[in-house]
Amino acid sequence: VDVDGGVGWACALILRGNRCVLARSLESPPAWAGMRIPTACLLPHESTADGALRAAVECCDIDEAYKDTELLRLPAVPPAAHHFTDTERGLVYPLYAARPPPPGPLEDADMTDDEDSYDWYTWPRAIHALCHDARSLETLRTLACGIAAAVSAGSVASKWGGYFGQEWLEPALHTKDLVPLPPPALIGAAKPASV
Repeated sequence: VDVDGGVGWACALILRGNRCVLARSLESPPAWAGMRIPTACLLPHESTADGALRAAVECCDIDEAYKDTELLRLPAVPPAAHHFTDTERGLVYPLYAARPPPPGPLEDADMTDDEDSYDWYTWPRAIHALCHDARSLETLRTLACGIAAAVSAGSVASKWGGYFGQEWLEPALHTKDLVPLPPPALIGAAKPASV
């Protein structure tokens, strides 16, 4: 978001247990290639929180009339900055799906449907789907840490398979699903605190 009042973006990371939604463009030609975090350009005088909800509705084909019953805001998890370019940025707000996953194994929701506007992704699958977009991966890392902190504090429930990012943050519990991430670039060496 441009603090000087310029055009900004709002994004939504829709969560359900240990999965998130990534969206695809069904337009011809596609508005974007591959999968991405649901994103919308902010409207004049629109808050980033409201823009994020609109991004979820528009990118995931959610009926506007049901947005407040289908998606829950997560005030315990702060939004994360998403830097699209050096000058374009927005805020990604986590939202929670109000409805539980369909009956049956959770893995059944992991199918890709190229004719649907979105798919559900576990951490390893999301990392793979966004491997072409380092800035989105940085944003997911930030959000995963915020989600984990909220779960640890009891502010967000760990249900329906756990919480998004647990495979990265708790790898000992999920070694078979572990997908290593390249470490963030280190700037200078850490110095010990002086006594």
